[in-house]
Amino acid sequence: MAKFIVVAATLAGAVLGTAIGAVAQGGYFPPAQTYRQPGNAHYQPYMVDALQALQHARGLLGSAPLDKGGHRIRALAAVDQAINETNAGIQYANTHG
Repeated sequence: MAKFIVVAATLAGAVLGTAIGAVAQGGYFPPAQTYRQPGNAHYQPYMVDALQALQHARGLLGSAPLDKGGHRIRALAAVDQAINETNAGIQYANTHG
């Protein structure tokens, strides 16, 4: 499980590292299946897989006991921002082909 969290944190860092502009914290995160609809010409398997991994990581972090000196809360915020950026990237590709 620790290895998964390291991978998820690395993925979140990679997504955040390429993000440009400010992103609102928190918000609604549509399920990844939303982007797997049949006939979607803009299907993006890597972005969808990343989104699913981030959503899984968020669930694990949300279930973790205690705050870990504030690090769990900051990790949740980073994963939330990575989810927002991933959704924004998918939406951008869907509207700009």
